[in-house]
Amino acid sequence: MEEIIDRIFGFMPEKGVLVTAIGTMVIIYAFQYGITKINELLKLPWMKEENQKQRKQILQKTKSENQS
Repeated sequence: MEEIIDRIFGFMPEKGVLVTAIGTMVIIYAFQYGITKINELLKLPWMKEENQKQRKQILQKTKSENQS
């Protein structure tokens, strides 16, 4: 049993490499989360989805009125 565990852990990199990789991953996800939140806050009104739906409804309404 110990041989199997030693073989499995034998392929793993050293502790410092793992800590660096995990730390880098956390930093990347934090920046990604922050950037997406900033993009949502700074979105122009016409870019928001609810405003897009309203715009489509208004355009359809005006088209139908113009065709009638």
